[in-house]
Amino acid sequence: MLLNRFKILLILSLFALVSQSLFSQEEGVLDSEVIRQKFEEAKHAEQRIQTIVDEWKLEIKAMQEQINKLESDIQKNRLIWSDEERQKNVSELEMITKKKSDYAKEKFQAGGEFDKIVKEIQEPVEVKLNDSFEKMSE
Repeated sequence: MLLNRFKILLILSLFALVSQSLFSQEEGVLDSEVIRQKFEEAKHAEQRIQTIVDEWKLEIKAMQEQINKLESDIQKNRLIWSDEERQKNVSELEMITKKKSDYAKEKFQAGGEFDKIVKEIQEPVEVKLNDSFEKMSE
């Protein structure tokens, strides 16, 4: 008798567990960052952006090298150069420094060329990903 009650209780428990999983709503979690990393178009977009940024950084580095060389020349020749030569080189140094600063701001400042390039390159990829996420959620 006790064994029959145990069997009935076991069967009812299993039925309750199985019925909950059969009738429950499906839920899922999408890790959009992982999906982006595996999405080929997103990878290509990131590479294009990185290539452009690397070119800009090389330009800035070249300007900085010019600045460093001029500063060094001015320091080395400060006693040899005439006032006119010194002033000419100091003016050139100021011009290159300003040019570098303006270039960096133009490229990397908020709302600058970097933001525009990212939007231009990433927007089509984001649209495709969002469309895919919406289809998966339906």
